[in-house]
Amino acid sequence: MPAGRLIVRGAVLGACAGAVLMVFTHRASSLELGLLVGVVLEVLRAWVRGDLLEERPPGGTVAGRLQTPARDGRGRAVRGTHRRLRRAERPTTEAGGVRVGAMGDVPYELMTAAQAADALDAFLRERATALGALRATVSAAAGDVVVLDGTLDSVRPLWAWITDRVAELGVTAAALEEDPTRPSWPSWARQGRLVDPHPPAESLALVDGFVSYLAEVITDLVPQSRWWVGEHQIADHPLLNYPVLASDHHQLFLPGIPLFSAYQSAHGRTPMTGDEMRVHVARTVEALHGRGPEAAAIEEPLVTVVAEVDCFDVGLREDIPAVHPQVVEELIAELADRDGVASVHRYGPAALVVDVPDWDEMRLKLWLTLWLQRHLPR
Repeated sequence: MPAGRLIVRGAVLGACAGAVLMVFTHRASSLELGLLVGVVLEVLRAWVRGDLLEERPPGGTVAGRLQTPARDGRGRAVRGTHRRLRRAERPTTEAGGVRVGAMGDVPYELMTAAQAADALDAFLRERATALGALRATVSAAAGDVVVLDGTLDSVRPLWAWITDRVAELGVTAAALEEDPTRPSWPSWARQGRLVDPHPPAESLALVDGFVSYLAEVITDLVPQSRWWVGEHQIADHPLLNYPVLASDHHQLFLPGIPLFSAYQSAHGRTPMTGDEMRVHVARTVEALHGRGPEAAAIEEPLVTVVAEVDCFDVGLREDIPAVHPQVVEELIAELADRDGVASVHRYGPAALVVDVPDWDEMRLKLWLTLWLQRHLPR
């Protein structure tokens, strides 16, 4: 409550008390004394409760702001028991607790339906240009080993060549919000979930061209596939609002896996090989046709992430540690080795606490989802 209102309220209460004293004591000074005491007591009471320094949101209570949603009953820790402030409530210059780039790019997760539709249009407008640039680059630098004939087998040498080039380029020294090349990035990179240190613009352009080539290969093999805005029954599903290639059986954000692997290359970690990428594309084709495990109706996401004070509460889908315990150990080891990750603590079969100060919950969720998509046996 503002200080002025506190003083007025204290003055009114004090005046009433002073008037009563004046009636019984017949002294005018009792009114002045009551007025002064009322103001002082009201200000002190407000200072102790913290009202003088922080105005509460309308209708909100301290208890209400401390609570977090309870996790479903699948043997995981209940989030509400932590009683911590969510990281997204810290004072920032961010929109909705998620950092917005210097160019005013809205992350997919924060988009309205109209913004997501515009983002899909922008993504599709970039495909022809990106593919043309890739063909020119490959023709000039790798024409003797890479043939872009639109076949599934052509994915293998193309991705191997891109991987080597991205590894040579490494990462750029500029921060995401300060990188002067940002306006030239593909829209999915400006509105997606990149982290620092990030690959330079040339690497992102190679990934973008590869995405356009994949789109050409996949749509030729799956003519019924269509582009649309990612949707799901789960409100925080990683593909929500993203531009996806989809059929009635499956939907995929094409830059996701290539970008994940490009980060691995840029940071000197193990990227996806050409053979692995070909297998990934073949699985995608099968899923779009309605075949294979990716096409199965799995309503629960691979991972859930909730922001807590100074950490993230991570829950894996319960079948993952039960069926693939070694994958969880590998996930923890690689996540702990990521730049900016302070610690990873496993407090249950499917429950982790992750301390990574510079990431938000959607960024962590996307990284974990992409890692699991790559490493889970099919």
